[in-house]
Amino acid sequence: MNDRGMTDFFFMYVSLSCLFHLVQFQYHTYLSHLSFTYYFVICITVTATLVAKEFAKGDTNAVQDAISQAIMAGTIIAAVMTPLLYLRPEVGLASVLKVGSAPAMKYAKPYLMIRAFAFLPGILSLVGFSAYRGTLDMVTPVKITFVTNMLNMIMDPICIFTLGMGVSGAAFATLASEILGAIVYIRLLIKKKLLNVRKLFKLPSWAQLEPLLRGGLAMQLRLVAMVRYKIYLQIR
Repeated sequence: MNDRGMTDFFFMYVSLSCLFHLVQFQYHTYLSHLSFTYYFVICITVTATLVAKEFAKGDTNAVQDAISQAIMAGTIIAAVMTPLLYLRPEVGLASVLKVGSAPAMKYAKPYLMIRAFAFLPGILSLVGFSAYRGTLDMVTPVKITFVTNMLNMIMDPICIFTLGMGVSGAAFATLASEILGAIVYIRLLIKKKLLNVRKLFKLPSWAQLEPLLRGGLAMQLRLVAMVRYKIYLQIR
């Protein structure tokens, strides 16, 4: 579970005051993890490597191409997963919760529906993080992560308690922090000339996408197996 997930978990525990429901509720986070896993692996493992390779050569155009391709691939994935998780959240939740009998379902469903809209912002943030990692700048991502996590921490109690949104408030707070992170990363990438907006509208060829897709496949299978095993251990 990431930092924002831990923040949500804490405030939802205070809100629900029921550890049993909350332990069941956290299973939906594994679904979100599975959804993001493939693109997370692509961004962190492959995109950072491609950016580092071209950045070392001093080839700015190639760096921009690598980042643009990662954003394009992620946008395609988000275009599929966002409406799927929003319109049919129970289908995905069925893999970690018993539909119709799990007490956590009434909390997990609205949470996942809101978090579905964080798919694209989350992807943009991952691309930004990977791009900075490829240029050996790890300070900027830490600063951005700190700011977005602080926003999430501040908004959680406001949305959950003050506005009376409950579990949905936790999802909304996380969505807001994801959007902020995406905006900041994109603006900084453009400012540093690591991203050319015009290239975002140019469809990449298979030869360009192949390293991204094939590079993350093997690690994806490994991470899926790990997550499923973790779910199995917790529901025994």
